[in-house]
Amino acid sequence: MNQVLPPNNIDAENALLGAIMIDGDLIGDVLEIVPGQKCFFNVKNGQIFTTYCELYKLNTPIDFLSVATRYKSLFGAEDDNIEKMLIDLINEVPTSVNWATYAKLVSEFHLRRTMLAAASTAASIIYDTNIPLIEVISRVQNGIMSAVDGNEVRIQARSMKDLVGEHIDFIQSVSDRSLVVPTGFSQIDRSGVVYPSDFIILAARPGMGKTQIALLMAKHAAKHGRKVAFFSREMSGQQLLHRLVQTETGISVEDIRGKRIPEDKKNIWMECLGRLSEYPLTVSDVAGMSVATVRNVCRRLHATEGLDLVVIDYLQLLNPERATGNTNTDVSAISKALKDLARELDVPVIALAQLSRAVESRQNKRPLLSDLRDSGSIEQDADVVFFIYRDDYYNKEFSDQPEIVEVINEKKRHGGILPTMFYRFNKVTGTYTEQQMTSTKL
Repeated sequence: MNQVLPPNNIDAENALLGAIMIDGDLIGDVLEIVPGQKCFFNVKNGQIFTTYCELYKLNTPIDFLSVATRYKSLFGAEDDNIEKMLIDLINEVPTSVNWATYAKLVSEFHLRRTMLAAASTAASIIYDTNIPLIEVISRVQNGIMSAVDGNEVRIQARSMKDLVGEHIDFIQSVSDRSLVVPTGFSQIDRSGVVYPSDFIILAARPGMGKTQIALLMAKHAAKHGRKVAFFSREMSGQQLLHRLVQTETGISVEDIRGKRIPEDKKNIWMECLGRLSEYPLTVSDVAGMSVATVRNVCRRLHATEGLDLVVIDYLQLLNPERATGNTNTDVSAISKALKDLARELDVPVIALAQLSRAVESRQNKRPLLSDLRDSGSIEQDADVVFFIYRDDYYNKEFSDQPEIVEVINEKKRHGGILPTMFYRFNKVTGTYTEQQMTSTKL
């Protein structure tokens, strides 16, 4: 039986090594594409390339004599006829001009072999029925992604000229199309907070309205053509839809749940459903949702449909990828995973978070960063932290701010902290209206 060999291109390997023998100064450029011996399928070719690299480190010219001598000292291969091998490599190509093409081929076939090995490992994981399915999906995806990431050649140092060029491209791209995701909360939008790759925390005690605010942000972004993924362990997809219909029509959630659509609003109700059905807003309400679920769904959406915003309700309700039994450790792992997701997909991730009961014991119950529940790493990982506070929640009869919601910015990694924002909550429509007020924060 003929043995099927892993993907390889020996001709490209030989041509690349021959090009370097012709022009030894190429080795520095080649290393940016082919980082080492592991990229070569042929063992002898890998050893010759290692010899080149050793001479390069020693600042020794790469020529016939120095390569042959160094090869023998490294690999003790006097009987390998290294001289003939080098002559054959030089005769492999007439010129070194196409070295980059050869290097890319060598790198590509190495990546194929690495992915094949990852796929083999993935197969053994898939066959292991003792591993939960969601963990199987996560480990298989991570294995393939790691194989790809580990073979990407990254330039570790860039000149100021390169950085200036990137900066100009960045500014021009912002001018051509806004990267900031619109939320409908004008002060937040003006500040440019919901920005690609940023991890944003929206935290509050229960009952402050964080889900409603996050849902309105998601709807507004989708209304403006941004592709949004909303993950909820607090509410089902239908419950979220009920709230969206209320914000569009003014029909109460109670009437919607009771199937009592007023006759005079049935037309606007149908029109509303037609509009909402066209919004690029995906809702995931899977029971037992884990951070692996979130990552897998987001990667799929990003690859197939595009993705501009991720909203999670809420962070502490997600299951960790590998539970430790220690709440702080698990929440820290979830927080870090969401931060990594924002950077990997280059999309903003808004995660709702629960605050600890410590706020209840203070006279001034406006939240502090130290109130983030279960893990200080949430504060550390977040690029932006907003708190939601309602004075009438604690002072129902005596509050001088009925129906006023304060959105307090306690952290903003890029730029100055925003002043407290005030919104009036309309219980009938479930919407918020900006108010001009002075903060009473002590």
